Amino acid sequence: SLNKTVLDPDSVTAGGQIEYEFTVSNDGTDDFDLSELDGSGPSPLVTAFLEEFMPPDLSLASINDANFTCPMSFPGSGLGPLMGDHPDYNILVCTWSGPSTTLAAGDTYSYTLTFDI
Repeated sequence: SLNKTVLDPDSVTAGGQIEYEFTVSNDGTDDFDLSELDGSGPSPLVTAFLEEFMPPDLSLASINDANFTCPMSFPGSGLGPLMGDHPDYNILVCTWSGPSTTLAAGDTYSYTLTFDI
């Protein structure tokens, strides 16, 4: 499962920054190798760690984890009707770029993405 939390929501203002902490939990019974989410293969969206729909007024400023990268962003309008009322949103695609790392059953992994507003 994936949980997304705004860190320090009271400090978010136009022209400032917003930080999101993402926590991935392995709720299954088997261990999982995070390096399988490296965006490789014929469709990077299928093997990406995260696809995040971002409002047009946000742009990625930093990632707090060297094992995690967001190498791709594209307009949501490319998905046509799938974006519903938000064709102006961008889709941020993030992948695991670190070494093979096992997320054991019951464990969590957290990282923070900072965006300029």
